[in-house]
Amino acid sequence: MYRRKKGRNVSAVREDSNELPMDSLESVPATPPLINAPSQVSSTNDNSFGNDYSIIDEKEFRRALDRCYTQSQNGNICKLNFKKVTARSTFEKLLDEMGIEICTNSDDEISIYLANSFHDLIKKLDIYCKDDSKRTTFFNLFEEEIVEETKLRMYLSPSATEKGYVDTFIRALLMSNSSQAITFELLIRKIETYAKSVTGDSMKNDCLALACIAQFRYLSTIYDCKRIFNSIFDCDLESWHCAPRDALIQVLPEILPSHIIQQDAADNLQQMFLRKVHDNLPAFRITILQTLLLLRTDEQTINKIRGIMLQNLMKLDLEVLPELVTYCLDSIQKNEKFAFRNILCSLRAHLEIENLGNVETGRSKKTVGLILTKIFETILKKIKTSDGRYWKDTIVMLTADRQEQNDGENEKEDIAESRENLIPVPKKMPVLFDVLFYFALMDVNNWSRAIHSIFKQQILCNQHFQLEQLVILAFEYTEFITRFFPPICNFFEALMWSSMPIYMQFGAHGYKTLFVKLPSEQSVIFNLILQHLNGTEGEIITTLSVLQDIAENHYEEIAKFSLDLSKKIPCLINFSFDSVCQFFNILLLVERAAEQSQIIEKHKKLDSEIEQLLSSSSAKEKIWGILGVLMQLQQYLMNNNLNTEHRENMLKQKLTLLDERTKYNAYLRTCFYQHFAKILNINIGIGYSTVLVVWAERLCVEFRRDYLRQLERNSTQCALEDERYSNSLHKEWFCLSEQVKHFSEILPDSPNRVFEPIAHFQLLLALTKLKYLWANKQHNDNFLMELRFILGNDHSIQRFTSGLALFPVEINNMLNTFVVSGNTIHGADKEAIHAILRKRFALMIECQKCVKYTIQKIGEYRMPCMLDFEQTELIVFHDISKKPSSMKSRKNAVSDEMENNEDKSGRKYADDKESKRNQTEGKKNGEGLQSVSRTGIGKTKTIEIEQMGQMITKNSNLRRLVAESQLISLFMPLSFAAVIHLIELLPKKRKQTTFLLETLGKLLEELLPKRNKKIPVFLAARKTATKKLLANDNPKIIWHSIESVIPTLFVILHGSVSYFKNLLDTSDVFDATKRSYHADMSALMYSSLVVFYNIFSSQDFMKISRNDSVEEERSHHLRMERRKLLMEKLERTMIDMGVVEDTQGADDAEVIVSSYFINISEMVPTLNCAVSLLQLLSCDFIDPRQKSKIAKSALAYLKKEWFDVEEKPMKGASFNQAVANILRIYLSFREQTERLSAIQWILANKISELVPEDERRRSKISSLESCHDKDLNEAEGSLFICFSRITFASVYKVLFCSLNETVKNILSLQVIEKGELQQDECFTLWKIAASSFCLLTLLIRELRNASVLLTAAREGRSFLQTFIKSSFMYLLSDESRFAKYGTGANAILKTVQIGNRSLQNMSAHAKSTKSASLLKLLPQLRATSEQFIRTIHQLMIGVDCDNAFQIGLLKSRNLDGEELKEVEMEEGFSANDSQQRSVTNEEENSDTELSEERGDVDMDLENNSSVF
Repeated sequence: MYRRKKGRNVSAVREDSNELPMDSLESVPATPPLINAPSQVSSTNDNSFGNDYSIIDEKEFRRALDRCYTQSQNGNICKLNFKKVTARSTFEKLLDEMGIEICTNSDDEISIYLANSFHDLIKKLDIYCKDDSKRTTFFNLFEEEIVEETKLRMYLSPSATEKGYVDTFIRALLMSNSSQAITFELLIRKIETYAKSVTGDSMKNDCLALACIAQFRYLSTIYDCKRIFNSIFDCDLESWHCAPRDALIQVLPEILPSHIIQQDAADNLQQMFLRKVHDNLPAFRITILQTLLLLRTDEQTINKIRGIMLQNLMKLDLEVLPELVTYCLDSIQKNEKFAFRNILCSLRAHLEIENLGNVETGRSKKTVGLILTKIFETILKKIKTSDGRYWKDTIVMLTADRQEQNDGENEKEDIAESRENLIPVPKKMPVLFDVLFYFALMDVNNWSRAIHSIFKQQILCNQHFQLEQLVILAFEYTEFITRFFPPICNFFEALMWSSMPIYMQFGAHGYKTLFVKLPSEQSVIFNLILQHLNGTEGEIITTLSVLQDIAENHYEEIAKFSLDLSKKIPCLINFSFDSVCQFFNILLLVERAAEQSQIIEKHKKLDSEIEQLLSSSSAKEKIWGILGVLMQLQQYLMNNNLNTEHRENMLKQKLTLLDERTKYNAYLRTCFYQHFAKILNINIGIGYSTVLVVWAERLCVEFRRDYLRQLERNSTQCALEDERYSNSLHKEWFCLSEQVKHFSEILPDSPNRVFEPIAHFQLLLALTKLKYLWANKQHNDNFLMELRFILGNDHSIQRFTSGLALFPVEINNMLNTFVVSGNTIHGADKEAIHAILRKRFALMIECQKCVKYTIQKIGEYRMPCMLDFEQTELIVFHDISKKPSSMKSRKNAVSDEMENNEDKSGRKYADDKESKRNQTEGKKNGEGLQSVSRTGIGKTKTIEIEQMGQMITKNSNLRRLVAESQLISLFMPLSFAAVIHLIELLPKKRKQTTFLLETLGKLLEELLPKRNKKIPVFLAARKTATKKLLANDNPKIIWHSIESVIPTLFVILHGSVSYFKNLLDTSDVFDATKRSYHADMSALMYSSLVVFYNIFSSQDFMKISRNDSVEEERSHHLRMERRKLLMEKLERTMIDMGVVEDTQGADDAEVIVSSYFINISEMVPTLNCAVSLLQLLSCDFIDPRQKSKIAKSALAYLKKEWFDVEEKPMKGASFNQAVANILRIYLSFREQTERLSAIQWILANKISELVPEDERRRSKISSLESCHDKDLNEAEGSLFICFSRITFASVYKVLFCSLNETVKNILSLQVIEKGELQQDECFTLWKIAASSFCLLTLLIRELRNASVLLTAAREGRSFLQTFIKSSFMYLLSDESRFAKYGTGANAILKTVQIGNRSLQNMSAHAKSTKSASLLKLLPQLRATSEQFIRTIHQLMIGVDCDNAFQIGLLKSRNLDGEELKEVEMEEGFSANDSQQRSVTNEEENSDTELSEERGDVDMDLENNSSVF
């Protein structure tokens, strides 16, 4: 029988006849609780679906119970005074014959009187109705009788006896077996009449219908469920009034106790659920959901009902959604698997949260935010009470998506997991449901860390913008965000604390959106934002960006927080200068908004703060004050709505203030000029200002007066001032040396003061450009002509040491400024400027060499601060620990080439005699620059170093040591445009061109995004000088520049190729005296190949498109257009130079270009050139038919012996890495199905030769089957010089990693199941793979070091894991396949087990050598080995071959295969027990336990069974 829920649907009977007259409505027995009762609606506590009906009063019910108890204890007290009524109808006469009388009491209330007990009445009715004719007559008369409403009330009212009131007459009919079903049918018809009635008092009709339904409650036995079921669902319930309809639905679990009938009822209710009714539709659907929870249904029916409802949830009212989620979650049965996960996936797929605003809201008018809050709280409650089972399903749902499923399928078809159905996080597109679910799950502390990690993965997967839009949508639901406000803030705070910029940006975006969307919590959010101003540089920059966004777009909201923001001025100590400027700009915006809102007076507080900073004794605070005034200047310059006179007065006032405060301090003046120039350059639309024009003219006059001199040339000039670097016709010089000396004498401890001329020049340039823009000149580039006197003037570089680093910096800055203008100047001016640019660039190179030479002489050098006038002082030291290559190479480092020599290809280069002369002069220059202070340095060098060491110790945060090899990186790099233009101007200078190509390669590496390039976390937030310089470069401009310079780049590359080709064609002996020239050409070729590789490997140049979105397709189309244009231009250059033949479009441009690069593979002179060329050829512009040719070239490189500049065989880490790269690229050019053969051939025929013959026999290396490869057999007798014991570790790692990668790609289980690989071919490949694995593991016996053993442990474990989950197991899992491949599988398993045992032998070696890193890997390796054995054993049991295994103790052996004696084992274990416990927490065993661990499960390799 069905067990009703406790506390639900309780009815009561009122028994006080004096207080409750029989003919009143209240004499009807208590009706079931209505839909608005708190005890009935499980998750709805409001009166949204209520009506005007009231339930029975609790106090009245208690009094009635008390009277009933009193009457039952005392029979006399229940005596009632009844008066019999004469039968008025045929039915009453029939009742009278049955002993049932109609009586009235003292109040003239009519009721049924029973002479006997109520149980006797049931018996009489049951006996009477057994006769069909009597039963028919009885119910026909009874149906006519209850047409009158008063009589119906009588039969629905309690019957009277001498002992008191008992149950109703209709209840007696319902309890009788023979009359129950027909009584149900009669009452259902009567209920439907009242429930559908539209005439009369609707409340009275509903009460009568409810009274009839109340008769169905708490029946002890239901005899004919099917008939009752039919009578109920034959009714048109959708047309009923709300109260009787819902009450009848609620009583269904009681009156339909049969399990089968309840399932039919559930199906019918599910169909009714989707229909619409005219009266209170939400209450109707909620009642159905509550009733469905009480019906007993099987899993299949529940899954079908849940699936249909979830698919149609967007057609439901908002109020129904929480109840639907409650039903779906509460209906999950204990033995259901993945049901919770399926529900979440269905909600995610079908709940269109963005469209919930268009859904009907019913009578309650609930908001979407409140509904969503209830939904996710319900899900959270279910997860919390699931003992972790549903939490696992939640993680799977968040990290993997399922393919669209059919909710009506069986469990095996519906919820069975498979690897194909799981989509990794990077490919899973987030939806609004995911974001809301993330925020809800963060409310539980135990789960927040895992949810944070999953959310961060979504942010990283190229969905940053989409997630930001989803967060904006999520924050529209105020009630939801208010409920989960603390965990959301904690998540954004964690993102801001991250070191990755993308996380910081997302966290800042979340803070901003919260601030705007949640006004009630703005104070808390703003304080959280301000806390990050005390964090790292990345936090500060991101926080300031958010504050500026809010201040510009939501100034009304932020105006009230102006005081809080101004209190953060002390935090400026951690800010960079740019951040300080941004902070003051924000403060100005906020105070202006506050002034408009009449919160504070205009700028009074900020003016006083800035004045206080300017008057401070601290130089840093003075700079803050200067930056604050500059931001005020920016506000006045950009605000064109101000009164002109007022604007001019304020500009004049601020400029005068800055001039006065920086007049006597060069450092402050430099900062002022530099940042004011930056303001003028970045702001567009600055209005005309007379004050600014007059001030600019004064600056120009001061620049000429302070920095330019009329000097005559004399014989005592410095070598850097000769005609190679200056114009003989010019007499006006830019006196750098005098400025350096002047500032060093005034402030000897502050060498960075010498940068004022650069900052002065930058400001003058910005003002001149602005002046020309105001004059509406058509060619704005001509503004540079006004300042050509600065470019045309020569530089006086005399013998001085302290500010030596200023010279290359100043010239670099000038080149970055003027080099672009040369493209827009024509005629004589263009040629003149180009000539000057060449000389300035040559002078910059020589100055850099002089700085390097000076450092080598004096040992240590204090660099002036280069970047943004930072406070960290750089100390460059000469790394004497490094072994110099030779004296000649050092001289070559400071040599220059000014004269040209024409080689056989027609190219001109500087000859050796001129190089020698330049070497001598370079040395003299460096020595001359040190002559003034050489003596003092020699005497006080030791003291200075000691003092410097002490200062560095005391001020470690202000000083940084830099090696001499990193000197060039300290200088401000040339701009991208400058490098491109200089390459076009200097195509015939070896060293200068090499320098430019190296610079271009570094710039392209920063500018062009690489495909699948991973940036380390600790480098993600670091912003180098190059990145700062290139921050504003436009990708379109970059590619346009590349297209313009690509012909020149090819000319340079082909010139070096021609040189080495001529060397190969001639039979002359190589001249050692021209070694320098050869090295320069090698470097030139290497730099050219690197530049081409950076271009071709760019993500903007590659073919492959990531997805099929519209944006990606458009981007792919642009890439293809760019690629085609660049390749065609490169092809045209080759044709013009006569390198290739013009095919008139018969061949594709990419084929022609790739053919050229393949053909030059024989001319590479050095190993780094070979690696660069192979990397270039590995880009996706190679025809697949040409890959075999490239692979042969790579093999040729491995056979070749490589030499360094001094003609010595190469060795060392760089050589090992180069060999590994060549081998890796070679394997990548082999087809995947042939790659295993290549690995096996190299191992068996070449790498094994490194092992002595006796060891090969002893290790069974020579006993393995012979290896064949169609491309390598011809090289069987060749000597691979690059394969040696020195390079073995690198080669070993490449081969092992390539083996594992190939096995995972082509021998996976999915490949064989999808039919992409034939079974026979798969089995053959597994033979090769197992053989290669065995060879790799056996090699460690003889050729081993720490690197090799770590690689073997790590990659060996990976191979075993892949093996037990691969297609090999599939080949043996079926009896038919086992019969075919079982015999061959014997050899494969033996081979793999040999390798497995060889890996296990590393344990003794690791303990004897106390290798901590190796000991960390051993537990996982041992576990994988045991898993491998268990998997094979289980597979053999499945095919009745379990006798192929033998379980026993194995003998412990070392790496050499020698058996360890028991004494040695105990000594080794006891000596290393503490070491092993420190390495891994999993092994805390005593010596005895370690000895007992030697037991293992191994295959009997000598077993004669059909498998082994």
